[in-house]
Amino acid sequence: MNTTSDALNLLQAILEDVSRWRNDVRARLSDDFQRLKSLTETRGLGVLLLDLPAVGRLFDKGLSSGWFEWREYPSSLGTSKDRIFSVLISECFRESGQIIDQPDQDLVFFVRQLCYGFKKLEMAAPASAVVATCNDFFQIDAGLLDPTFTWGESYFYPKAQSDFKTGHYVSDDRMVSFSKSFGWIDPISRKAMRILDRVCMLTSFNRDIDIWGLICKHGPGAVSDSAVSGEDKYAFPTYSERADTVFPRDYFLFPNETISDRLVRAEPIDAPCKLLAVHKTFKGPRLIAAEPTANQFLQQGLMKWMRSNLHPIHRNSISFKDQNPSRELALSASRTGALATIDLSSASDRLSCFVVERMFRYNLSLLEALNACRTPYIVSGVQGYTFPQDERNVILGNVLRMKKFAAMGSAVTFPIQSIAYCNMAIAAVLWSEGLKPTIRNIRLAGGKVRVFGDDIILPSSSAHHLAFILDLLQLKVNREKSHVQGYFRESCGMDAYWGTDVTPVYLTNLQPGKTASSVSSWVDVSNNAHSKGLWSLARYMLDQMPDALLRRVPISQTQQAGLCLYTFSNHGLGYEKKDYVPIKWHKSLHRWLIPQIEVRSRRRLERRDSWQSLYQYFVESPSVDQKWSSGVTASSRTTLKSSWLAPN
Repeated sequence: MNTTSDALNLLQAILEDVSRWRNDVRARLSDDFQRLKSLTETRGLGVLLLDLPAVGRLFDKGLSSGWFEWREYPSSLGTSKDRIFSVLISECFRESGQIIDQPDQDLVFFVRQLCYGFKKLEMAAPASAVVATCNDFFQIDAGLLDPTFTWGESYFYPKAQSDFKTGHYVSDDRMVSFSKSFGWIDPISRKAMRILDRVCMLTSFNRDIDIWGLICKHGPGAVSDSAVSGEDKYAFPTYSERADTVFPRDYFLFPNETISDRLVRAEPIDAPCKLLAVHKTFKGPRLIAAEPTANQFLQQGLMKWMRSNLHPIHRNSISFKDQNPSRELALSASRTGALATIDLSSASDRLSCFVVERMFRYNLSLLEALNACRTPYIVSGVQGYTFPQDERNVILGNVLRMKKFAAMGSAVTFPIQSIAYCNMAIAAVLWSEGLKPTIRNIRLAGGKVRVFGDDIILPSSSAHHLAFILDLLQLKVNREKSHVQGYFRESCGMDAYWGTDVTPVYLTNLQPGKTASSVSSWVDVSNNAHSKGLWSLARYMLDQMPDALLRRVPISQTQQAGLCLYTFSNHGLGYEKKDYVPIKWHKSLHRWLIPQIEVRSRRRLERRDSWQSLYQYFVESPSVDQKWSSGVTASSRTTLKSSWLAPN
């Protein structure tokens, strides 16, 4: 397989779509393609995966700020008037860099499609990029403020007890607060932190955690303390004394207490989580952490509790599962410019225990539970990388004691950071509008805020105030993906300009592949290209699929149960290279069926005759009409299977 040739064929199909839209630029785009072809022969696919996305980021920044920095255009793509794709970009920005009044939305989409089409191609990042990303992880953690509470210890209390009147725990108006920690800097910081303290207090969880009512379960991800992949998670290889103080092991890990003492002991030393690098872009990987089995199990229960007990103000501003509210708001914000979309850089890595303990200090039971199931140590699982030696790991070797609350991978990271960033955004709105932090005003400010993880939407007039608060708390705004001015906005995968969706089609593979998941993904991307008017690209992708498979994929305006090709025409069902639709009547189901290609996931379970099977039943709690069996997943695979399914 020639990956360069495949990539160029896909790019040529995209250029054909652009040329069909604007035939007058066909010759210039053809010249640009030949130059890109020559560049890929000498420099490889980095031209498409790194240089073009860099132009895309400049373009987005220009749409937002109103000014395109021509001098920052990658020199590898030409200079002066000879820049690749400048024939399109120059219709949006003048030679001086100033934006031309309201560029055509279709033009904006096609420029972004050419720049970002290969951004998410599933190609492993270079080893140097992996090492650089891991070094950033280490350096960010080293620069975080030290927490006040004894995170990682069995007994959770403020370190400097003499500073508190109570002598043991924190009262609402003492040292562990944002205003006490930052108020001495200057009056502006003091005011911002006082507002944030008040928001945290009035939107705190309104009741203590009922530990015995938590519903814990195992997550789908890998764990760090299993000796081999696929090991039984219900065996719980490790359990810390710290977790045992809040979540007694005889209640949370076993169906009855008689077997707990002889199977799993509470160890004084925590099992570390494991740093892993997974694909993000060719520019660099995404770093996540595989948690220890027991910690992951407890975190899932705590995550459910937090989602179920959100304050009503947070419930109206935060989404945990649905990104559509943020997407729709970003689309409308691009029309009016009244709202800003803010994205954070290394959001979870910069959220420190110092910030978390002050954010949730009004519910000590929550902080204690978070400390109990948090993993304070991390070991490098990235091939070829070890943590540099410093005072935090010189004794432990390659095991690092973290200042951050948790690396990405902990089940509680997403709700914790969503609530934290929502509070900061609400405080920024109150501060910018000169409102007192009363419950009524907090509710009004919360109605202007929308948060999904580290994607924040708030009034544009409050964006500067939010950036100030974030910077004070050692959090960093991603300037390239945050948009305050102009009429370009992006949030949760929605890129919008002047009220129009200009999100490009991201190519993740260069060929359909032979696995069921790769074929399914290929069809989905082709459908996405077709729906966005990239018909040459969609047609080229379908031509790469085997005819025998393509003939069995129905064409429909609505989504079908199996693989389906999208069409704008409302003419019912059809098939590639067929003039009729085979159909049959199912006597038992009393419905018509059509042949489709179904993607099926199959698991092979290894049965066990032990107490873990009983406990697995209690934890997973299957319904009476569900076909369920206990056991450990020994293997799983996804296949394509011909089936007769009911049409939609």
